[in-house]
Amino acid sequence: MDNDRSLTISEQRFCDRLIEVENAAEAYEFAFGTAPRQGARWTNVDRVLARQPVRDYLIRLRFNLIEQVNLTRETVLGEFANIAFSNIADYVDHDGETLRIKPLGELTRQQAACIKSITQDKDGRLKLEFHDKIAALDRIAKIQGWTQETTINATQYVIQAPPLVEDERAFEALAQRTIEANVIDHTPQE
Repeated sequence: MDNDRSLTISEQRFCDRLIEVENAAEAYEFAFGTAPRQGARWTNVDRVLARQPVRDYLIRLRFNLIEQVNLTRETVLGEFANIAFSNIADYVDHDGETLRIKPLGELTRQQAACIKSITQDKDGRLKLEFHDKIAALDRIAKIQGWTQETTINATQYVIQAPPLVEDERAFEALAQRTIEANVIDHTPQE
């Protein structure tokens, strides 16, 4: 986690609270749901504050450098890209025997945004449902203009290919007449 350049949701909550109350222990308890370990040379608060993404975010908060959300084509594409390229391995821990869902506080904002819903069954097991990756890829393709919306005319014409090469000119003539007969005039009417 220390090499990860992303801020977790709990770390962001910690930073936001720290700016409000200016008490690291209180901010830690608020964000992580437990009091920081006291008396040790290297506390939980120290570990959080040692992470570069936390320090960078705190500096931006202190100097009011957090930008307002600016809805642009790029931000929308970024949100869809997060969903489209999310990976289930980022949401689970495996200790060799047991597969567990990671605590939500360890997820980045981008990872959490990929989750559509969280439900708990009668036995207490959590189920994560993710946003549709294929739909996100489709949206990216549409935004980028990689796909075109097409409408299909209810009347379809089938032109049978000529059985022999000699009939090629006759086929071309038939195809041209069919195309000319179905051309729709798109000039503006006055």
